[in-house]
Amino acid sequence: MKKANYNITCTNGKSYKWTFEECVVNPEDYGNKRYIAYHTPSGDISLIDCRYTEYNFTKICVEFLLNFYGENLDELYEEDETDQTIDYLYKRFVNEEDLHHWSND
Repeated sequence: MKKANYNITCTNGKSYKWTFEECVVNPEDYGNKRYIAYHTPSGDISLIDCRYTEYNFTKICVEFLLNFYGENLDELYEEDETDQTIDYLYKRFVNEEDLHHWSND
């Protein structure tokens, strides 16, 4: 099962850590039977229903965070278990022409 830790920096300078874990809730379920559990910075746990989507773990996690934070997102990167940056995914730039957006294709 895949697991990923993401660090978020908001435009107000505050940082948050999210954890996503791949899971199968019910092997008898419909679609591709896939869910992703996520742990919010406040400690809440919830699921993303991925049963009827084209499944790409990293893309689903990152798109969820991009949608959740919207215009308040400044930086997004993935960390490994030792809290070392392993994949820089997003950085907001002042000049829209210089916008760098993550890609996992």
